[in-house]
Amino acid sequence: SPPTRDNSFVNHCYRTLVDARDIDPEQLGRVREFRQRVQAAGLVSEFSDDESFRQALTQHLHSFAQSWRARVPEGQQRKDARAVGDSSLENLAALEMETDEPGVLDLFEDATNAMVSTREITGRITEATEAVGVQFTRRKKELDAVKGSDDLRERKRIVNNSASDLEAFVGRLAVEIPQLRDQQAAAMGNVETAVLQAGPALASVDGGASLADMRKSIRTYREAMEGAMIPVSGFRNSTADMPRMTKEFNRAKRRGAAVLDDLLAQMHRAVEQAKQVETVLEGLTEAKVTR
Repeated sequence: SPPTRDNSFVNHCYRTLVDARDIDPEQLGRVREFRQRVQAAGLVSEFSDDESFRQALTQHLHSFAQSWRARVPEGQQRKDARAVGDSSLENLAALEMETDEPGVLDLFEDATNAMVSTREITGRITEATEAVGVQFTRRKKELDAVKGSDDLRERKRIVNNSASDLEAFVGRLAVEIPQLRDQQAAAMGNVETAVLQAGPALASVDGGASLADMRKSIRTYREAMEGAMIPVSGFRNSTADMPRMTKEFNRAKRRGAAVLDDLLAQMHRAVEQAKQVETVLEGLTEAKVTR
């Protein structure tokens, strides 16, 4: 039977009598009254002899154990099993509770994946910068087409369309820059963790091949970042130099310059961090050569 409210195991077993006339009627009545009260809770069973009592008790104990096991979390079950298990394996059993940390090759793989993601994000930013530049060129041609006319409203409409183009660009970068920051931190952070974990022995992993590959990957990553900064910086300066034409455009221009400053600052931090990591890895390589 299931556990009672106080989590104890209670079951009332009644032996079936051939002739109840041998029992005191008053006592029998009290037993029957008590049996009716507990029977509603499923705590009553009958047996006719010692063997049937053994079978009933075994069945109830099994049911109780199964219901109790279902209420205990699996992790706690394993812990309890170890507690009563073979103490001669306590050190091995203790390891099951620990979380394995990534090794050098794991960290290098995660760093490489993060650098790939960083280049993809940088590529999207470059494409967005080029696209908004194309839009500005088209708006300028539209303005030139109405130059000299008295249609001020049309000129203002074109300028405000440029403001909308720039605001869309700002929104795009506001999404991409945090992702760029996170991937850059993951890339260099994993390499730094590998250096701290392995120390000088890092240069001997895979005969030094993994370290050489990582140095090459970081150099490629840094150079790509440096190259991407050039058009971003140029677009930032041209945006800031645009004349103040409408309220909407002035606001978009300030926001565009601000988000581009944020992007350039993030790129600069990434380049400097990559240089520092490159210096550390170069030192490990040289130390291996001199040994």
